[in-house]
Amino acid sequence: MKLDVAVEEGELHVSPSETAIRGRAPTLDRKGRLTLPGGLRRSLGLAPGATLLLRVDAPGLRLVAPGRLFQRIRTARLALEEALQQG
Repeated sequence: MKLDVAVEEGELHVSPSETAIRGRAPTLDRKGRLTLPGGLRRSLGLAPGATLLLRVDAPGLRLVAPGRLFQRIRTARLALEEALQQG
C-alpha cells in the first residue's frame, strides 16, 4: 500500500495515498509492517528497531518517538511553571 507522509513537530502523519512515489514514501507490507525510507528515518533521528508511539488520526495515523514526546512535555511544563511564577 502506498502511503503519504507529513512531518510536523517531530511526528509522522501517515495516510493512504494514490500518488505516493515508491521508494520516497513509507509503505505498508502484507503483514502490516510500516517501512520508512532511510532519508526519512535519518531526518527524524530514528534507528532500525526504534520504538514509536502510535495514535489513530483519521484518515491515517500519527507516529512519534517517545523521546520527542517527552521533550515536548518537558518544554510545556517549564513554560507553565514560568508563567505561573510570573502571574
